[in-house]
Amino acid sequence: MADLKDAIPTDEFHSRFREISETVYATNMGQMARNCPEKMMGISLFIWDEAVHRGLVKQEFKIGPYTKKPKAIYPFVRSELKFEPVSAAISVSYFNERNPKVSFADVTLVQCYPEDIHIVDVEFSDNSQPLRDADPTREYRNYRGLHVFGTFLDRLLDVARKRDAKRLSLMCAYPPLYEVWKKYGFVMSETKMAKAAYAHNQRGFPMVRMVDV
Repeated sequence: MADLKDAIPTDEFHSRFREISETVYATNMGQMARNCPEKMMGISLFIWDEAVHRGLVKQEFKIGPYTKKPKAIYPFVRSELKFEPVSAAISVSYFNERNPKVSFADVTLVQCYPEDIHIVDVEFSDNSQPLRDADPTREYRNYRGLHVFGTFLDRLLDVARKRDAKRLSLMCAYPPLYEVWKKYGFVMSETKMAKAAYAHNQRGFPMVRMVDV
C-alpha cells in the first residue's frame, strides 16, 4: 500500500536547493496530538461536519464545548462516532540551506472519515524569493511558491487510489485561495457548515475533489 508521504515531491526540492533536511512530527494521531496539537481542531471539526452531514451525528452542537479544547476534541469525536475516524497520518516539514530553522515546505495529511485523504496543511515556498510588501498575497504567504503543487496533487491522487480513498479534501482558509483550489478541481463541500462559512466571510470552509474525476 502506498504511504501518504509518497505524495510529497521531495525530488523537486533537491533539484532546487543544495541541502535539504526533514523533520517528521507525526506518523499517527497519537503523535499528532502530542507534537501538532494545533492541527487537531481542524481535523476533528472536518470529520464532525461530515458526520453531521451524513446523519451519523444527530446532535450537531454537542461538539460546542470542545471547540476550545484542542486536546479533548478528537477523543470526543472518536467516542461519539464509536470508531477510529483517522486511519493514517503524516506531518512533516522540510528545511534548506537558506534558513535551516524555518521550513520552506510543510505537509500534513490524514486519511479519514468519510473516505478522504484530507490535506490538513500544505505549503511549498521558494524562500529565495520573498514577496514585496505591496503584494496582495502577503495575507497568506511570505514567499513565492515552488510551483510543485500540481506534481504533489497528481501524486496524492495516485496515493489515494492505491489506498482506496474516494476524495481529497481541504479547508479553504483565505478567500483568494478559493479560485486557486477550483483551478485544481476542488469544489465547495455540500455540508451545512461549508455553506455557512462561505456565506459568512469565505473563510474556513471545506472543499473536496473526487479522486477519479
